[in-house]
Amino acid sequence: MPTGNDCPACGENIGIWAVFRAPFPNRIFCPHCRERLRYGHTDLLIAGAVCAFVALTVLGLAAALWVGFGDVVQVVVAPVAVLLLGGAAIEVVFVCVLWYGSYRLELVNRPKTDWDDETV
Repeated sequence: MPTGNDCPACGENIGIWAVFRAPFPNRIFCPHCRERLRYGHTDLLIAGAVCAFVALTVLGLAAALWVGFGDVVQVVVAPVAVLLLGGAAIEVVFVCVLWYGSYRLELVNRPKTDWDDETV
């Protein structure tokens, strides 16, 4: 039985790594047939990720203020560490939401009228 993580073009499961390495949910490529895919109806999810990243940037700047401006290395390392660790956590959360949520993969290069309904 197909799930929301099966490629509509070839029917293979794309795996979580294909979703994790994509910069946006509409820039996913099937590792089997190289078809460009996207998760549909992710506008609110992308807006939530942008808001989370802005909040993380503010936290990084607050961390720089908290450590003080006495040492340049601390001022640079604190926000970078917050952005790297928090950004990785945000990425994992949103990939899991896409992967385990009710989002379905769609083909980008072909209209829905050309889809083979038996593989979807």
